[in-house]
Formats: sequence, C-alpha cells, structure tokens
Amino acid sequence: MLISEFIFITACLALLIGVAYWIRIPRASIPLGAIYILFIFMNVKNPNQQSDLQITGSPIKLNNGIVGREIEPISSNANRLISDVKPKPLVFDSGRGAKDNIVSKSQSLKLSTHEIENTEPEKQPTQKIYISPTIKDIRICKNVQNRAPVGSNTYFLNNTDSLFCYTRIQNSGGKQQIAHLWYYKEKLVSKIKYNIKRSNIYRSWTHNTIRTYQTGIWRVDVQDSSGTVIGSKTFYITDSTKSH
Repeated sequence: MLISEFIFITACLALLIGVAYWIRIPRASIPLGAIYILFIFMNVKNPNQQSDLQITGSPIKLNNGIVGREIEPISSNANRLISDVKPKPLVFDSGRGAKDNIVSKSQSLKLSTHEIENTEPEKQPTQKIYISPTIKDIRICKNVQNRAPVGSNTYFLNNTDSLFCYTRIQNSGGKQQIAHLWYYKEKLVSKIKYNIKRSNIYRSWTHNTIRTYQTGIWRVDVQDSSGTVIGSKTFYITDSTKSH
C-alpha cells in the first residue's frame, strides 16, 4: 500500500471519529476503527510476493548512452487471467418481449378463417348462349290481312305492284334482328331488317315493289342476327301479255 493512501485513509478515519465525538455518539468510533484495521490488514503487502513485472537480465547500453536492463514479460499467471476473460456478445433490446413474437394457435386459426371469409372467388364472365330462331312457315303473297297471308302462290304476273313475304318464326331466345333479302336473278335488290321478340310463333312480313320488266326468277332469304340464312322461298314473275 502506498504511503499517500495510508495517510489519506488515516486522516479520514480521524475526522470521522472527531465528528462522532462532536455529535455525542462516541460508540460510532468502534466500528470505524474495526473497518480501519480490516482495511490495513487486507492491504499489507506480503514481503515474499514477487511483482508480476520483474526487471532482470544483463545491462543494455542504449544509443544515447543510458544503461538499462531487460524487462521480462508478464508472468504466465497474468496471461491466464487475461485469457480467462471472454468478451460477451452485444445484445440490443428491440423493446419487444418474447411473447410479442408468439401468435397463439387460436389467433392464427382466426386470422386464416378471416382471410378465407374475405376472399371472394373470381367471377367468371357469363357467356350468352345464342339460340337461332326457326322458320315454321314462309310464303309469298299478294297481301296480309288480320295477320294472315292473302293470295299466296309461287307464280305471279308482272302487273302486280308489290308482293309480300310472310313468315312464321319460332324464337326461343331473346330479342334479335331478322332480315328479308329480296333477290332478282341472283342480284340483291332489297334488304329489309326488323326485330322480333321471344315467341313460340312470331308472325312477320315485308313487301317489295315489283316492276313490270322484272320478270323471271325471284328469291327471298330470311337471315337471323348472326347472318345465317334460316329460310328461303323462290317464286316467279311472268309476263301478263304472254299469258293470254
């Protein structure tokens, strides 16, 4: 123990004992004295104990003319002490406990169920099925009265001003468009479009003007909204002057 430390400790003890007597508690000096004796006993240096750092060896003359001795390295005991000290890894607290990172089985199942309930199946686009109408009857006539054909035939004279194409159509689908295509000698002369509703039998008709010089073969095609010909009727126009 250094002399300066011994003097400082002794002065502190004397001061404390003086304070104890001054405040009239002299018994407090007894434990203070015991602590002082224990401190001296623990810090008395063993004369047989050797310092870890020993200056031994032959003298060495340095460049500046100073003579010194070699310094032996630190003893093996000190090396063992240093090797026994193992650094601990640094651990940073994230502020969350272990319980925060654990999701119970019931909570996990609840989350999964909630996700399933909120997941709607993708809606597949519905495709409309087209049902083609069916021709039940088609006639070429001179007139239509009370929704019925009048003067239907296959041969007509060219003195007829106009003729009608009368049809009865079964339409199992929705509303759609129908067209009557009038041909004279395989040449399209008229195309008349109209809409029909859903019906078991839908009666409809169109008419076309017949010129006196348009004698010969005629044809009317009935076409649905997809462009498919669902019915056809052929008729003839003859010269009225040659019929007599």
